Amino acid sequence: MNAASVQRAPQRGGWIKTVLAGFGALTLAALLGLGLFVWFWWTPFQARVLQTCTQPDSIVYRSGETYEVFRRSSDVNVGRDPNYGVAVELNSSSKDADVRCEWTGEGVTVVESNGISHFIPAKVFVGGR
Repeated sequence: MNAASVQRAPQRGGWIKTVLAGFGALTLAALLGLGLFVWFWWTPFQARVLQTCTQPDSIVYRSGETYEVFRRSSDVNVGRDPNYGVAVELNSSSKDADVRCEWTGEGVTVVESNGISHFIPAKVFVGGR
């Protein structure tokens, strides 16, 4: 028997493999598109900082790091990065006004323009995770 006379058995399910491969490619493309959409839509809103209060040099926490209060649209975040730290929701009536920060060795007190104050203990924002 020579190589030209060898016949191969017909393949079954070839169309199923094609459909599954196409479905897999579409699923991957959809997930990639969704990921890019979320990344580009969410990132600008998440990082928008309206005000920053920096820890004074006279206050030194056990980590030796400098911390800040980042005021965003409806909350403040205490930490070293605007998107990572301890978030505290602000009162709805003072979202457009600046806040005042009072740093002590025990933590920071964030005072809203309407007088409402929020004390954040140093132990919850010092040192990260």
